[in-house]
Amino acid sequence: MKFYEGTISETYFFPSIVQVNKDDTISYGKFDNNTAKCIKQNITKGKKPKLILPEVPKKERYPVKPNDISILSFNKFQSNQINKIVSIEENRLHKSLRKDERKKLIYKLSTQTHDINHMKLLYQRYVDETRARNRKQYNEWKIKVDRIDDNYRAKVHGWKQKCCELKSDYEKELRKWEKPTSNKKYQIYRYFKIASFSKHYEWNMDIDPITVSIWYITYVLFQIYKVVDKSATVQMGIPQSISDVSHSKLQIKNAERIFYSAYRLYSSYEDEKEFLNAKVSQLLERTKCEFIEPDYNIEPGLLVLPEAFASLITLTKEGKINRGLSLLMDIGGGSTDISLFNVINRGRNTLPNISHILSIHKGLNHLFKSYFDDHDVESIEDVRILFQRGQNGFSKYVDQFCKDIAKDIQESIYSPLIEASQHSGINSYKVKDALQGRPVIYTGGGGVFDILIRRIHVFTDPMSISKDFISLKNITNKNLTDIELSILSVSYGLSVAQIKEPEMTPLKNLFDHIKIILGEKNNYEHGITDVE
Repeated sequence: MKFYEGTISETYFFPSIVQVNKDDTISYGKFDNNTAKCIKQNITKGKKPKLILPEVPKKERYPVKPNDISILSFNKFQSNQINKIVSIEENRLHKSLRKDERKKLIYKLSTQTHDINHMKLLYQRYVDETRARNRKQYNEWKIKVDRIDDNYRAKVHGWKQKCCELKSDYEKELRKWEKPTSNKKYQIYRYFKIASFSKHYEWNMDIDPITVSIWYITYVLFQIYKVVDKSATVQMGIPQSISDVSHSKLQIKNAERIFYSAYRLYSSYEDEKEFLNAKVSQLLERTKCEFIEPDYNIEPGLLVLPEAFASLITLTKEGKINRGLSLLMDIGGGSTDISLFNVINRGRNTLPNISHILSIHKGLNHLFKSYFDDHDVESIEDVRILFQRGQNGFSKYVDQFCKDIAKDIQESIYSPLIEASQHSGINSYKVKDALQGRPVIYTGGGGVFDILIRRIHVFTDPMSISKDFISLKNITNKNLTDIELSILSVSYGLSVAQIKEPEMTPLKNLFDHIKIILGEKNNYEHGITDVE
C-alpha cells in the first residue's frame, strides 16, 4: 500500500517481519514456514505436573460442655432453709436446742402461713438464680464453640479457595505439558523494533534486534528510493517515551544509529537483487551497528518522531477532534502505546501538543497468550482467528487486559495530571469535571474490536478510526477498510511532511499558563482553558 503527500513524499506499508530462508538469504515483509530456515533445539520435556493439595484443616476441640446445676425440689429446699434457721437460732442462744425444742421450732416454721409464703418466695428466687447461672455458663460455652466453628469455616473456605487456585494452575500446566512440542525453531523475526527501543522487552532470538532492524530498513530504502529522490528527508517513527527524558534522548540516538547504518548498508550494494541474494554471514559482516555523524552532502536528513505523534497527525490534521485534552490508545501486537495530547486550535493542519506518552509491553499477543495457556488450542495464530471471529470465552482475558492498562494509565497519566493541577492551584474536582466526556481514541490492530473499545477513567467518549474520521485524499488506495486504516494510522501520519518537531508539554507543566486569582471565578474550558 502506498501513501503520498503532494508529489514528493511517499511511503509504503510493509509488515515488520524478517525471515532467514533455508538458503541463508533474507526475506522481508512476509513469512513462510516452508521456506524459512529451521534450527533444531534441544527441548527436554519436563516432568509431568503433579497436583499437590494442602491438608484439610483440622477442627479445634470443643471445650467440655458444663452440666446444669440441679434445682432442688421445694420440700428439699425448705428443709435446708429450716435447718439453716435452726442453726442460726442456736448460734444466737449460744447453746444447742433440746430435741423437743428443735422439733417444736421446725414444726412452727413448717406450718405457719407467713413462713410458708416467705419460703416460697425464697425458693422462686433460688430457682431463678440457678437457671440464670445455668444459662450464663451455657452461653459462655456456646460463644467458645461458635468461635471455633467460625474459625474452622474460615479455614475451610480458604482451603477450598487455595485448592481451586492450585487445581486451576495444575490444569493450565498440564495442558502446556500435554501440548505437542516441536524442536523446530523458525528464524522468523517479529517485534524487533520494540526490542530495539525498549529497556524491558525480552529478546530471545539469535540475531540481535538492532541488526534485524537495520536489515529491514535497508530493504525499505530499496523500495522507497525507486520512487523518491535520495536527498529527501526521511521521517522515522519510533516507540518513544517522553516521560524519561534521558531515555528519550537515547532512543533518538538509537534511531539515528539504526537508520544511518541501514543507509550505509544500502549504499554498499549495487542493487536490490544483490542485497536479497546476500547470505546472513555476509550481511552480519557488512552491518556496522555504530553511530557516525551523517554527511548530509551525500546522506539524507532524518527526522525522528514518536509514533504516537505520527498517529495523532492522522486524527488532528483535518480538525475532527475538538479542542482540549484527549487520550490515544494504540493497541498493537506486542505493545499498547498511550498518548495524552491537547488540541489547542481546531481547524485544518492542526498539530497536537503531547503531554505524555506511555508504552506498555502488553498488546494483543499478550491477551492471546493468556487465552492460549488456559485452553486446548494448537497455536497463538489459532487464538487470533478465534478472537477475530468473535468467539465466546475471551471476556475474562479482555477484562484483565483492560484492567491492567487502566491501572497503568491511572499511575502514569491520570494521577500525575491531577497532581499537576493541584500544584498550579487548581481544584482537582474542577479538573475532573472539565475532563468528563473527553474522547479516548483507539487505533492499531486492537482498535477495531468492539470488545476492547472502552471508557478510561474520565475519558468517557470512546472512538475508533474510520473513513469518516480521517482524510483519505493523500491515500492512493481508496478502498481501505476501517481495520486497515486503524493499523496504518502511524504510517499515514509519517507520510505527512513535518517542518518542525512536535510540540510537547510535560504533564507537570500542563497548567502553568493558568493564573489563579483569589476570589475570581476561573474561566474553565474543556481540557482546562482549551475548550469553551
